[in-house]
Amino acid sequence: MSESYEIIGKEIQYTNSEYPGFSIKSRKYRSEEISKKRVKQKFNEIIGCRNHIFNSNVVDKVWLNGSHGRTDYNINSTEGQRIKGILDTNFSSLTYDTNELNLISEFTPTRPPYVNNSISWYDIQEVPNSLKTSYGCSYEKYCNWYGLKFDLTTNNILLKVVVSADDTLAKSMTNSATLPLSKFPVSTNFCYFAFLHDSEGNINENADFYTYTSDIHIKEFCTANSLTFPYDYSDTEIRDRIWCWGIVFNRLTGVPTHVKAYERTFV
Repeated sequence: MSESYEIIGKEIQYTNSEYPGFSIKSRKYRSEEISKKRVKQKFNEIIGCRNHIFNSNVVDKVWLNGSHGRTDYNINSTEGQRIKGILDTNFSSLTYDTNELNLISEFTPTRPPYVNNSISWYDIQEVPNSLKTSYGCSYEKYCNWYGLKFDLTTNNILLKVVVSADDTLAKSMTNSATLPLSKFPVSTNFCYFAFLHDSEGNINENADFYTYTSDIHIKEFCTANSLTFPYDYSDTEIRDRIWCWGIVFNRLTGVPTHVKAYERTFV
C-alpha cells in the first residue's frame, strides 16, 4: 500500500493505492501535520459510510479473528423466522418482529463474555424505558438500536446498550474514552460505545467501540495493537461491503482485544 499527499492551491489532496482513481481534498492548514491528518480523516469517513443503509432485505456477516463468526438476518426472512421460533419457544415474554428492520442470528462463543451457544437479536429503535429500568441503564445519549443476547443454556439475557461516543456517563466509566478516540480521530457522529448489562444491572468489562471508517484505518490499528484483522485483507469483495467496524476492548484497562467487521449484502 502506498499513499500520497499533494498540495493543490489552498487544499491538500490525499490518494491511496488501495483505492485507485479515488481522491479526497481538504483545506490546507499552516501545519502540514494537521493538514495530512484532516484530509486522511475525511477519506476514512467517506469510505466508511458507503454501506451505512438499513432496509428490510439485508444479510450481515460478522468477521472476527480472520474468519466468519456469525450471520445476522432480517427478522422476516426465512432464516430469521426460523431463529425467531427458537426465541418464541424459550423466551416467549418478548415480541421480536415489531420492526421489519430487526436482525437476528445464532452464534457460538468466540470471545468473552459469551460461554454458551446463544441468539443475538437487534431491535432497531432506542432501548425501551422498561429495559433501561430493569437493567440499570442511566445514559443520556442512546442510539436508535440495541441488542439482547440470549444464552440458550442458562436462559440468561444480556442487554447490549449502544450510546453516543460523547455520552458523559459512558466516558466516565471507561478508559476507552481516551483509547479509541485517540486512535480514531473521527467525529462522534461516526462512533459509538456499546455496553453489556445483566439483569442485575452489572456492566461487563468487555465493551465495544463502533466506528465507520476505512479498512486502511482499521489495518493500521490492528498492526499497531498486534490484533488480527477480521478477514482476509486482500479480499476487496468483502472490503467493498463493509458498513461498520467494532473494536472489542476491556473498558477497565482500555486494552483492545478483538476487531470485528460487518459485511452487508442486499438480497
